[in-house]
Amino acid sequence: MGDRVCFGAISRVTSAVIHGILVLAVALVVQGLVLRRGNTLHDNGRWDSSKVELEYGILGSVAFLTTRTALHANRLDLGVWHGYHELLRSGPVRLGALEARVRLRGPGYLVAVFGSDADGFDGVRVSSDPAFPAACLRGSPDAGFRSVAALDLPLLESSWHAFSLEADGSSYRVRVDGRSIGSCGRMPAQPAAVGFRSGAGDHAEVDDVVIRSLDGGSSWSEDFANHRHALVIAVAALLGVLALHGLVLLLTARSRRRQGLSAAPYVLTTHLVLLCAAGLAWGADLFFLSPRHPDEVDFRGRVTTFERKSDVVARLREEVALPKPEGVVRILALGGSQTWGSGARTRADTWFEQLEALLNGAAPEGVRFEVVSAGIPAYTASQAYELYEREWIELDPDVVLVNVGHNDRDAAVLAKWVRRIAQLGAQRGIRTVVVPEANSVENRSSLVPLLERHAALRVMAADLGLPVIETHDWLVERRARGFLWWDRVHLTPFGQRLLARRLFEERERLLGP
Repeated sequence: MGDRVCFGAISRVTSAVIHGILVLAVALVVQGLVLRRGNTLHDNGRWDSSKVELEYGILGSVAFLTTRTALHANRLDLGVWHGYHELLRSGPVRLGALEARVRLRGPGYLVAVFGSDADGFDGVRVSSDPAFPAACLRGSPDAGFRSVAALDLPLLESSWHAFSLEADGSSYRVRVDGRSIGSCGRMPAQPAAVGFRSGAGDHAEVDDVVIRSLDGGSSWSEDFANHRHALVIAVAALLGVLALHGLVLLLTARSRRRQGLSAAPYVLTTHLVLLCAAGLAWGADLFFLSPRHPDEVDFRGRVTTFERKSDVVARLREEVALPKPEGVVRILALGGSQTWGSGARTRADTWFEQLEALLNGAAPEGVRFEVVSAGIPAYTASQAYELYEREWIELDPDVVLVNVGHNDRDAAVLAKWVRRIAQLGAQRGIRTVVVPEANSVENRSSLVPLLERHAALRVMAADLGLPVIETHDWLVERRARGFLWWDRVHLTPFGQRLLARRLFEERERLLGP
């Protein structure tokens, strides 16, 4: 009899332990789901995005911060929202050491940026793309490279790697997976920004970051998980699970008494249903919902600095003098966001401001050049034509530079509307120059249709005898000189400077005899 009582007590304790474990398991799964759904860089608040600070904004820059996509697996993915992100720790530091786990799940590269200030930056690039081998980088404020020194590191495999920088005299010792691969950078005299920058790789991931100051007095860590109100959420989830169990027992009490059934099967079934439901919701969110770019984005009070058509029209009506002053050669640029200047930190960084400065620096006495950008983000060639016909032609341009190709999807339609732009200009004695819109070649999937559109523009230009200035291949040849792109079509300040230089070098083709 005693043995049966003892066995029954043990059985009840075991059952209670199992039920407790299942309750905790469900509560923890629910807690993880809730925490991940609130995990954004905006709410994290410990990092700054360089793209968001641009005066000439970039598509997806704010969404990278305010949606869950960048942190969907509780680690940082710099490949989402068009890639090419630079994320810097909020607040400068005199770097003593940097540790992180990094992973490149496809062709791409990742740069650990340090010593970033108004004078430039240092960086260490690790890569899985042979076009961008591992190297020490010393950069200028506009993202061009002052120097590139190769590192003894083969292309990374698509697994997690341990990466570290550690102060070593006047520079930093670089280690990957525990192996020293060289020294990079210079010891900053003042605190400076530290962070990471990526290219176009689909998944350039960072996790478990540790930053130590040079004086050894402070250490800062980041695992990119959401820990805000974790205990409160766990308790609420636990109480919710217990409440559901209580509700099930309450609703089944009468039938159980009538049939003489134990509560155990009902409790166990409730456990399994809740655990399966929570697990399915957790998996669906992790693998399908959180990695998606949502159609609607809550900007959470942040601003993307784009101009609309009405803004550009109103601004140019105010800025462009009419009648045109004597001695002015006016160049009007038509196109989309690349033409508008997306990616420039300030107006002085835009390609059209830099081109104007270059042309005026070489202008003969009595001649002044004006380069007027009438680009409008997301505009196609047909929209550019319609606004040119209705508005811009009255600005009395001497040259119209047509920088299109990315936003249009049909090569024949693109060529048709650029032809009409040229024909309309010819009626007024305006020179038309075609500049097929350059793109980053890191975005391999989009290149074939883009180059087909470029070819259609060349055929059309040859038919009408229009000059063509090629910038795409020219920029590709210079991609090792710095960070050229913020995404596949928008240029960094350094990329804009190169584009201006290219157009200046082709000024005879641009301006004509």
